[in-house]
Amino acid sequence: MNKFFTKALAGAAAITILTSAAAFAEGVNGPLNTVYENIDNVIMVPLRSNAEGLGYNVEWDGETNTVFISSGAQFATFTIGEDAYTVAKTAPMSLGSAPILFGGDTTYVPLTFFTELLNINARPEDNGYVLTVPNLVTLTSIEEDGSLSVQDENFGEVIVRIDENTEITADGKPAERDMLAAGQLLDIEYNGIMTRSIPPQTTAVRIDIQNMPETVEYHDAKILSVDTEHKSITVSDENFDEIIVSVTEETSVTKGTAPAGFADLAEGQEIVVSYADYMTASIPPQTKAVTISINEEAPSEAEFRNAIISVVDEKSITVNDDVSGEVVAHLTDETLIKRENGEGADVSDLKEGAKIRIRYANHMTMSLPPQTNAVEIIIL
Repeated sequence: MNKFFTKALAGAAAITILTSAAAFAEGVNGPLNTVYENIDNVIMVPLRSNAEGLGYNVEWDGETNTVFISSGAQFATFTIGEDAYTVAKTAPMSLGSAPILFGGDTTYVPLTFFTELLNINARPEDNGYVLTVPNLVTLTSIEEDGSLSVQDENFGEVIVRIDENTEITADGKPAERDMLAAGQLLDIEYNGIMTRSIPPQTTAVRIDIQNMPETVEYHDAKILSVDTEHKSITVSDENFDEIIVSVTEETSVTKGTAPAGFADLAEGQEIVVSYADYMTASIPPQTKAVTISINEEAPSEAEFRNAIISVVDEKSITVNDDVSGEVVAHLTDETLIKRENGEGADVSDLKEGAKIRIRYANHMTMSLPPQTNAVEIIIL
């Protein structure tokens, strides 16, 4: 979504837009707050009533049929009949449908004008849509009864209840309630009813977790401490000095090739961990472990394996060695690459089909194919 118009309006204004498919089918002019589908199945909504209800100023230039919408120094503009919408000083953008004058004098725009250009949330409800300004809050704690204590810019501390109708997403994708954790940034829509207690209490209609990482990766890490009461470990990895990692029943824990469990985790261990697809914004950050592989004790002298390179990627190679078969070996800044005669080499010298001797790090994942880091590669 476009971020030029990210706002935090008091009360997180919401507007319900009723659909009028039936009304238009019957040839009845719909009210100002009616959406309809044009011949391209594009949902169109009236501009002025919705924009002003969400806190924007709307101006009309009748000579050029141009509309200006603004909030402080932020602005957007477009011309009736032209599928070209300009936000701030960006180049005009197409939304696949031009704004029109419906009923002769009411400007209608695609719903995506609000959702994609103004960063307004839209969700279907009954026969229409509800538009809301993003209301960003910080989740400070989860209470024993499951309610959330959040810090809201407009209301201060708010206790937010979650019921069976609350929609929970993460970066717009369906999510589970147990993915919520203290420190997260949430875009939250209240149900419009708030108590006068201190702190006030309300129920969430919709919660979207904002700060979700895009990918899940394997990380070399060291266990700094083990919290048996909360069944979590604090680790350090290549990106963070400290991360609190919850170990759940769904976490796969292994040691070498053998299954293991939480009881096998100990302070000082070297592990390979993959995190869940979210991480809190707290200090230190918190997440859950998807997999944990406990590194076995390093042998007194690491062994080289004879291998043939089958695939070369930007930061890894896939090899077939004489012990494990196919292995994905990640190349790090510490990976030493040289030729058999001792001359130095680099990643560009690694070619598919090349014979090598390779020394791995002292861990290997249980995935298929297994993955590890390459410590040293000798090109034969």
